[in-house]
Amino acid sequence: MNADGSNEVNLTSTPNINEDQPAWSPDGTRIAFTSDRNDIAGVTDIWVIGADGSNQTNLTPTIGGADNFHEYR
Repeated sequence: MNADGSNEVNLTSTPNINEDQPAWSPDGTRIAFTSDRNDIAGVTDIWVIGADGSNQTNLTPTIGGADNFHEYR
C-alpha cells in the first residue's frame, strides 16, 4: 500500500487464517509474519513472504499437535 493507506494489496489471500505481527526485512524485499495456517490448535508459525506476495515460506514448521510443540522450540 501507499504511505497514505491507499492502494492496499492482500498478499496472502487466506480469509479464515490468523496472520499477525508483520515486520519488514531490513532491505524491504520481504515481510515476516506469524500464522496459524497449519491448523494445529494453539500453534503459530513464523512465515516470510516476498513484498510482491511470492515465495511464501514457513520458517518454523510445526509437526504434530500442540502437545508436541515443546519438541520444536
